[in-house]
Amino acid sequence: MHDKLLPILSENSICSGWVEDEVTKAFAEERDRKQPVLFPVCIDDAVMETQEPWARKLRDQLRHRTLIPFAALRSSSLRRSVTHCEFQ
Repeated sequence: MHDKLLPILSENSICSGWVEDEVTKAFAEERDRKQPVLFPVCIDDAVMETQEPWARKLRDQLRHRTLIPFAALRSSSLRRSVTHCEFQ
């Protein structure tokens, strides 16, 4: 599996079976490792509006997970945040 997974979430990617599979695998990996693997990057608000079950699970976990806005990818602190993030 992945050390870290940063799926790009948008109106189009939310409908992708491949994205759903990767995110679902990342959820399982997080449970097994007991550490974060999934760091979603949001291009738009689709993940907040869709009824896709895996995307709803992301929304339900917002107390413990950060959805990274696309603009933050330019931030030099993003790498440090992803590297040092731990489950609370």
